Formats: sequence, C-alpha cells, structure tokens
Amino acid sequence: MGYNKLVFFVLVSIVFFASFVIAGHVITTSAGGSSYSVDEDVGSVYNITVNNTDTTAAANISQVNITIPGTFSFSLDSNGTNAGTHTFTNTSTVLTWDNDGLVMNLTWNHFWFTATASTPGTYNLTVTTLNATSSYETNISVTVNDTTDPSSIDFVSPSETDNTNLSRSNIAVNVTGTDNGVIDTIIIRLFNSTRDQINSSSSSTSPVFINFTGLSDGVYYFNATINDTYGNENFTATRTVTLDSSAPAITLIYPDDLASATTNEYNFTFNVTDDQDVSNCSLILDGSVAHMITNINNSGGTMGMYNSSLGTGSHTWSVNCTDVAGNVDNSSTRTFTVTTASSSSSSSSPDGGYAILRPKESELNSGYRKAMQEEWEISFKVGDRSHTLKINEIMDSSLKFSISSETQEATLSVGEEKKFELTGDNYYDLSVTLNSIDIAWKNKADITVNTIQEEILEPKSEKVQEEEKSETVPQPAATREDLGDEKGISWLWIIAIIVIIVGIFYGAQKYKMSRA
Repeated sequence: MGYNKLVFFVLVSIVFFASFVIAGHVITTSAGGSSYSVDEDVGSVYNITVNNTDTTAAANISQVNITIPGTFSFSLDSNGTNAGTHTFTNTSTVLTWDNDGLVMNLTWNHFWFTATASTPGTYNLTVTTLNATSSYETNISVTVNDTTDPSSIDFVSPSETDNTNLSRSNIAVNVTGTDNGVIDTIIIRLFNSTRDQINSSSSSTSPVFINFTGLSDGVYYFNATINDTYGNENFTATRTVTLDSSAPAITLIYPDDLASATTNEYNFTFNVTDDQDVSNCSLILDGSVAHMITNINNSGGTMGMYNSSLGTGSHTWSVNCTDVAGNVDNSSTRTFTVTTASSSSSSSSPDGGYAILRPKESELNSGYRKAMQEEWEISFKVGDRSHTLKINEIMDSSLKFSISSETQEATLSVGEEKKFELTGDNYYDLSVTLNSIDIAWKNKADITVNTIQEEILEPKSEKVQEEEKSETVPQPAATREDLGDEKGISWLWIIAIIVIIVGIFYGAQKYKMSRA
C-alpha cells in the first residue's frame, strides 16, 4: 500500500506541474530576456512578449496591464501591440490593453511603449495579465544607467576665500556635492607653490570637511572633485591661499636716536621689508599715531612721513607696519630733542612753516639738510658776502632753485648734485644735492646744502685744442693744385725742345735744296 500511495503522489504532482506550465502566462522581453538596461534621460522602447500557454478557451487573456515606476515618464502615443482590435488606456503609471481575445490560448503577442527614466537605479516593470478565471503578475527588471555628471560641487563655509592672505599655519576646506544617482567619492586636494599635491581627503558622503594643519609659510592651492558610481565627474575651481606668519621688518633711518636740533619739523624716514604686501605704516609720535601711509614699498625703499610744529623739548618716535596677512611689527623707539637756543634763526611763513632759514656756519660746513617747500629760502654767508638760495618750483622728480646775490638758476633731479662759484676766486663755494621729493606731504624737497672750497679746473682754450689736434692728425698728401707750378715748368721745356727739333729739320731741308 505504501508503494502505491507513493506512485499516486508522484503522478498527481506531475499532472499538477504540467497543469501549471500549460495554464501559465510566460512574460519576457521581446528578445526573450527578463531585464532591460537603459540610460537616464533617454527615451527607451520597452517591448514585452506575453505568451499564453493555457490550453482551454476560458484561459484567453483579455487584459494586459504594465505598471511603470513613478520616476519613468510614458511618451504619449508611443504604445502599440500586434494583438489586433483592442482598446488602450493609461494613467501616469499604468498602461492597459483590453480585448476579449487579446492573447488567445496557446499564442503570444507583443506589447510595446516608450518611456524615459529620470533617476539612475534598478526598477521593475510589473506586467499583469488577466483571463476569465484569474490573473498573473510578472516583474521585468530595468537598470537605469547614470550618464549625467554630478550636478554640483561647491566650497561652503568655513572654506578659505580665494586669493586670501592668512597669518596662520592651517587651511580649512569644506565641500558639498549633489548627484541624481549615488555619490561614489568626493576628494579634496592640497597643492604647494610648485603645484605638487601634498595632501588630500576623501569621503563618499556630502559635505566633506578637512583642516590641513602644520603648514609652513608660502603659497598653497586647493580644489575638489566629485564622482558618482558610474564614473561621472564634476569639479570645483582652484583657490589660492598665502600663509604668512612673519611680521614686516622695520628699520628707522632719520632722525637719529638722541638727536638734538633747533628745527621743529622733521621728515621721519624708515624702510620696511616683507615677503608679502604691506598694507599700511603709521608714525607713532610721543605715543600717538601722527600719520599713516598706505602706498608702501616692501622691498627696503626709503619711506618718509613729515611732521611740523613740534614743541620745544624731548620727543619719541617709532613706526609700526601691518602686512596683508595682518602681521604687525613695531620698530624700536627713538628719542630726539627740539631746542630753542641757536645762533641760527628763521622767519615763519603763514602756514606755520619756515619761510627764511638761517643755518649756522658750522651746519653749512658739515652739510645742512632740510625739507623745503616752494618759496622757502636759505640765507647764508660765504666770506663777507650774503647769499640766498630760493626754492622756485618742486616737481615730481626734480627741483628748480636760484642762488643770489648774482643770480644763478639751476635744476636738480633726485640724487643729483651741483656746485656753484659765488666769490669770483675760481673756487666752488657751495654744493646743493637733491636727496628726495615727497609730493604727498606739502610737496617738499629734501636738500643738502654744503659750503666747500674746491678749485675750478678751467677747460682748455680752443686754440690749445686745435694745436693739440694738429699734432696728432696726419697731414694730407699734396693736391693737384699744389703741383701746378712744377707741371707748368715741365711743359715749357718740352715746347722748347720741339721748336729746336723743328728748326733743325727745316734748316736741313733748305740746305739740300740749295745744293740741288
């Protein structure tokens, strides 16, 4: 009995399986497969084969429904079938073909349409077939390939601003990225001044933040790239950052420490050096900011800031400078004194400066240096005669002035020196040098006036120069005119000889005729 029951069970199973296959609906692609692979944002044709394997008339398929994913867009009027007479309806996601004999038993028909997938990923087309007794459902897999670059990758706060100067040793970078598919990698890269990559950071999620630390002074570059899982790429622009933790170096020039003079006006000069641009420098006079300048030479050129009307007594001065990275340097502090006792004197001009300066003889002998404005004068003596040097015009890089009692006018360029004879003894008595011009502060010319005793070496006279020239220049050969007399004498001798020969010949002929 056990054996018979086993045989019966096997037979029933075979019949049941056969009935399932025979009565089934086989759904495939038109190529016989079970999946599609399409590109995003491209209209693709989907052709589905419905094979009715049922053997009974009641199993004729009367309706085929195809449900598409919500991220797919059906193309209107792109539907079709070879099933003959039918009706077609659709919603946004369900496509329906209807007819009592849409797919007869033991036959198959094709159903096609066009749709566009907007988002990469793997999805299902669900195919539902209905007959008089039941319905069948089958999924066709669709892989939507990502063909679009990631839509964005951007620097966000607290990323360093492009072309910025920082007084520190770190660079912060924060990046966000988006993609309509799946982000694979976001990479931030850091480069040195020679554009060699020196560091990087990566992540598969957005945002990505990295703080590059322990960096030395110099120029750096950074950028970022984003890749999705299909290899599509997008990237940022490259930003430049300069790290500078070194302050400017300031050297004070004039006036000297512990200087003492009767003048109450000074051009405070200094120089500054820095690898980066210097934003500004300030003159600190007696503990307070007296002046500030912004057009700075950061390679050691002499800079100056004027101040006038200083009170009698002791004063202090220093300079501080700030570079573009915010580094600040304060120079040393110098002390100078404005005194009242002096044999030299001056007259005040309407704007509070000095119109007529009268330096002491000792000051002129050692070189009297002064910042002068137009119309200012220096009154001085050479021997027992009084003279005046007057500033006539100050230009960007030159100076016009005159010296009298016997007026002499001259023009000096910056750095140029000229000498003047004032007493008629063939010796230079005065030299004037133009040190610098500052047109930013009352248009002043910094000059040095010095009394001298220097012999004037007279140039050679024209006669002496001609004589020396004749001694060294070779004499030319005799010309045809020079030889004219000698040639005239030679021709006279030739003519005389010819006359004698002709006379002898004539006499001989006459003698022969007389003999005949």
